[in-house]
Parts: sequence; structure tokens; C-alpha cells
Amino acid sequence: MRISIVSHAAVIATNQEKLVALSAYPDLELQLIAPAYWPALHMGQGYRTYLGNAGRFAVHAVPVTPNVKNISYLYHPVIYRHLRDFQPDLVQFEVEPYSLTALQGLMLARAVGAKYALMAWQNLDLQFPWPVSAIERAVLRGADGILTGNHDGIDVLRAKGYRGPTAVAGQGYDPAIRPAVPADRARLRARLGLDRFTIGYAGRLTEQKGLRHLLEASARLTRPHLLLIVGEGPARAGLMRRAGELGIDGRVLFTGALPEHRLVHAYMSAMDLFVLPSVTMPKLKEQFGLVLVEAMVCGVPVIGSTSGEIPNIVGDAGLVVPEGDPAALAAAIDKVMAGAALRRSMIANGRARARQRFSWDAVAERSHAFYRQLVVR
Repeated sequence: MRISIVSHAAVIATNQEKLVALSAYPDLELQLIAPAYWPALHMGQGYRTYLGNAGRFAVHAVPVTPNVKNISYLYHPVIYRHLRDFQPDLVQFEVEPYSLTALQGLMLARAVGAKYALMAWQNLDLQFPWPVSAIERAVLRGADGILTGNHDGIDVLRAKGYRGPTAVAGQGYDPAIRPAVPADRARLRARLGLDRFTIGYAGRLTEQKGLRHLLEASARLTRPHLLLIVGEGPARAGLMRRAGELGIDGRVLFTGALPEHRLVHAYMSAMDLFVLPSVTMPKLKEQFGLVLVEAMVCGVPVIGSTSGEIPNIVGDAGLVVPEGDPAALAAAIDKVMAGAALRRSMIANGRARARQRFSWDAVAERSHAFYRQLVVR
């Protein structure tokens, strides 16, 4: 099978790991097409396509028009030549079906005589105005199959009338992540002043992440502990103010943005418990929760809320609490703090679950099975 994957996320090396894993299948020949340059606006930087995997599969960096809200960018017409020369059996665009890019992908797949698939993440049944709604209908009518990043995504597709093949592919974690060695962990904890049980979070500081509820849960706890909040975002000032109102500002450490992303996992390893208390908002629901998987890999017990895909990530490897419920969150945290045996079990189960379900090999296995279903069908 010849599979062309077109993905703006694959400009960086970590997100090409899926193709690295897929390239091990002898019945697959792969082509990756990614933007020559992709701006990551919320991170204040941009990326040029990583070309280091060109020896394992074909990699083409193609210019794109400016991106507006992930629905209006288009690939330069040279993409047609790359697809025509490769002659794929299946073209997969990793975009939402309501995007202009998805419509371009459908037209390109038909032009080269290939089947067309999407990799989509939208997990809320949002209704769009014309012409976005018309684009979405056309793409859903034309797609031969759609992979999703989460389980709710399939329900959304069905609600919008799509009746073709679907499967949850999910997301993989960076294979370079390792738990910190005990000596390094101890040094970082000493430098940060983490001399008590440390409850942590890492990621963007936004309202949707539910960190206000984590602060309120902390205020309910009687056992000695610290909160380590790693990351930056628009909600930081409000969270700091709320910590002061609750009288817990002395036990909360806000690190701000770290100078290097790889340091995030060292900070995770310094935690005794990782919490992702996300809440569902009118136009936003947790689509995956990769930080939970990363915490599991780092050997840290996890607690997540019921928002979006989080319960499917945590599974039986951690605890899940109702979103927006500080009392329930406090009770779950207290249970973990009180139970050394429970923590050991959560750590072991978390590492196993991450490896078995969220490694890139696992994602590739699910994707490969789906490709065979589509191409044979």
C-alpha cells in the first residue's frame, strides 16, 4: 500500500514518529508532505519541516498560504506533482473536515485516483455558518474513512451524518521521555524547595484547564503539601490572585514558561502526583490530554477530570473525578496522599498503559489496520 500523509503537525520530528513506526510495516510505502514553515503563534515561534527521516520515507516540504484559525490555509500547487509522482492508494490529510484544507485534500486525492482519509480531532458538535458548513458537508460526503484522535470525535462525525469507516487512532508520546534518575530528581526538588508532597500540573494556563478548581481543592486539604504549576498562559494572573484569596499562596509555586521544553518532563518527575482538572467550555473540550500520558511515562500517579477524552486516557491507571468539582478532587488527592500502596500501583499501571496504548507503535498499529480496511475495501 502506498500512503501519502499530509500533516502540518509533522513539521516537527516528534510528530513524525508515527510514520517512523509505520515504516516498519513491510506492506507500506510512505510519503509525508508537510508545510515548509509552520507558525506556532501561541508559543511565539515557528517551525521548518524536519527532514531527518527522509531516508525512511519520502518527505516533502511544501509552502502553504497563511493560516487563519486552522481553516483557511492551502498547500502550494506543487503538492499535486508530489502526489502524482508517488501514485498513492490513499491520501490522508490531518485536518478537520470543516477546513478549506480538507476540501483541497479531497480534490487532490480524486485527481490522482486515490482514496481519501482524514485524521480529525474535533470532539464538540459545533454548527458552522456558510460557507464553512458547505465545505464540511462536501468533505464528509467524499471521505472514504476518518481516523479520530478521541472517542467523542466519532460521535460528532455520526451526528453530522458521516456513515463511513471510522477508528480512534489517538496520539503518541515522545519516545525520548524518561523518568528522572533519583539523584537528579532530588536536586531539582531541593532547588525548587519541594520539601513536602508535591501536587503538580504542566501545560498552558487557561480557564479550560480547570486550575482554579485545583487551587480550591488544595484549600480543602489538611495534609501538608505543595502545588507546582508549570507553564504560562493568560489565566496565570487570575490564578495567583485566587491563591491569595484562598490563603494558599505560600504553598503554590508558579514556574512560568521553562527555557526548554525538555525540562517539562524533569519537572514532572519531581512531582508526587499529577492532576489535569480540565473543564468543558462551550467551544472547547479536552481532546486528548497528552500530559497525562507523559506523567505516566515519568512514573507519576495521575488524576484527571471527566472532560472529553481524559477518562479514556486515565483508564484504570489513575483516578477520575467529576469536572468542576473541587470537593471530589480534594477527596481523590487525599486518597492518593494517604496511600503509599495505591501510589505504587498507579505508577506501575500508568507506565504499562502508556506503553501499551499510547506509544507511537500502538498508534501505528491502529492506523495500519485502518489503512488496510480502506484500501482493501
